[in-house]
Amino acid sequence: MEEAEKVAQRYVDGTMESDGFQYDGAAVYDLQEKKYLRIIGDYPDRSAQEQIQDLSDAQLEDASQLSLFSQTIPLPTMGESGKEKLTSQPVTRQGDIITIGDSSPSRTIDITVSDAMWEQIQEAIPEQVQLQQPVPENFRITDDSLGTGGPKEKFWRNTKAIAALKQIERENRRATPEEQHILSQYVGWGGLPDAFDPDKPSWAAEYSELKNLLTESEYASARSSTLNAHYTSPTVIKAIYDAVGTMGFQTGNILEPSCGVGNFFGLLPESMAGSRLYGVELDSISGRIARQLYPRADITVAGFETTDRRDFYDLAIGNVPFGSYQVNDRAYNRLGFSIHNYFFAKALDQVRPGGIVAFITSRYTMDAKDSSVRRYLAQRAELLGAIRLPNNAFRATAGTDVVSDIIFLQKRDRQIDIAPEWTQTGQTQEGFTVNQYFIDHPEMVLGQPTAASTQYGRQDYTIVPIEGLNLAEQLQEAVRHIHGTYQTAELDDQERIAETVIPADPDTRNYSFALVNGEIYFRENSVMIRKDVDAKTKDRICGLIALRTCDRELIDLMMDYSADDAAVQSKQAELSKLYDSFVEQYGRINSRANAQAFSADSSYYLLCGLEALDDDREFERKADIFTK
Repeated sequence: MEEAEKVAQRYVDGTMESDGFQYDGAAVYDLQEKKYLRIIGDYPDRSAQEQIQDLSDAQLEDASQLSLFSQTIPLPTMGESGKEKLTSQPVTRQGDIITIGDSSPSRTIDITVSDAMWEQIQEAIPEQVQLQQPVPENFRITDDSLGTGGPKEKFWRNTKAIAALKQIERENRRATPEEQHILSQYVGWGGLPDAFDPDKPSWAAEYSELKNLLTESEYASARSSTLNAHYTSPTVIKAIYDAVGTMGFQTGNILEPSCGVGNFFGLLPESMAGSRLYGVELDSISGRIARQLYPRADITVAGFETTDRRDFYDLAIGNVPFGSYQVNDRAYNRLGFSIHNYFFAKALDQVRPGGIVAFITSRYTMDAKDSSVRRYLAQRAELLGAIRLPNNAFRATAGTDVVSDIIFLQKRDRQIDIAPEWTQTGQTQEGFTVNQYFIDHPEMVLGQPTAASTQYGRQDYTIVPIEGLNLAEQLQEAVRHIHGTYQTAELDDQERIAETVIPADPDTRNYSFALVNGEIYFRENSVMIRKDVDAKTKDRICGLIALRTCDRELIDLMMDYSADDAAVQSKQAELSKLYDSFVEQYGRINSRANAQAFSADSSYYLLCGLEALDDDREFERKADIFTK
């Protein structure tokens, strides 16, 4: 307060403005409390004078400040000698407002200054001190009841989280720990279709709130998610991690391909804290919240079909979308799989051999009469076990009663022709079609199988919880029957030296060379191994990497129907120049020396195709790709 008064006094004295202009009066004003705190000279505002008369000294001492985010610098004040000296009092500015005080919320006052005055303050100070931004941390979920509550309670938690997200994004900053707690309460719109129904009078206020809060695209995405955006309870997530941990998994690349706001990341056990986290989420709001909650994770806000990091992950985990519709992914369209089965097929391609896929899925992955999906999975992975959940497992968090399974698969190192028992179905005593695995292992069914009436008036199979049994305890027991051993990436003794092995770059294709910090590395699944080569071989490999990159860029352009001819021709010229330069130094790509250096790269034979050879395998000409 004392420092603010001195600045106000200098306005009246004429020592603040460069031209010596003297103000008749000045006032110190608290922007947060919206009160005048002190008047110097003849200040013309009568209401200010009346407020000052009502303030006691104690109130002035306890006046609060408006929190600002800006630079903190020392304030020049007058010493006893009449000369300026630097004190430890911080001064912060936002717009025309500077804050003066000792950084304590109860000791800082906001006052208004001109641009000229602010320049004088800055000129008087030799060095500005930048505020240190805290290193962002991933959010930790500690509330086992996260996501529970009635429909309207969930609705208002959702809208509060969205409002917080949009404010954070407007201010272009990271969420504070307090804001992360608010964001973590977002549970999506599964089970809340009434909020999108304009003809529901009891939800009129909520409908109006959503229309005002969301953009058109956000609203459409939210409305379409009411059928399958069911978030997973901490109880089930912990059980899945327990099973994976029992197998021996400790650290690695973890993928959650339909991550929502990232609850699986928020419950990552301390024993797995060294893992690298990768999430994919189609819904924009959920994905952006996940990025704020888990800033150290790599979150892709797009559909799973837009990503492709084959043989990269050590563990794929999550609760995949359920539904009878298909995902448009060119690489998998031929399979004709429904969305939940598509996630299994693609995830198995994304994890490395020996990696684990642990997904919550619709019971029809296991129970469908058509065994083609299960045969496809069995040829590529071994079933380590499965747990059938009672129909109320998602009632508290998603407001739905549905029978679902947790399936644990381990990727094979090669595809084999096999049709084990679990690919087949059998009949229950009630005549329902159920996977043979659950008939043979009733201990993995966490409830009582029974018949229930559907909305269409027919009887259907369901699993009702057994009264008096706790789901967490049931899961803990079931996990003991999941048999599997996690296989770490196989490396020889030399490669086990820490300095030679780094986590794989997902942008580097599997079994390919890459240049990392000036060193040659070779990617093998989820790791990259440094290769010790002589200087000439290193230069040769670097040249081939450059050719490989340019060649693939050209192919992508040629496959892109929106690319114009000029772009293709420019890339062809670039590739031709790179090729000529490489051949001048290291010979033809098909030469023995280049094959010896680069044949292990998965793209070597693609590069060999840049050269047209005659029947004797001698160079004849450059390939057509250079000109056509």
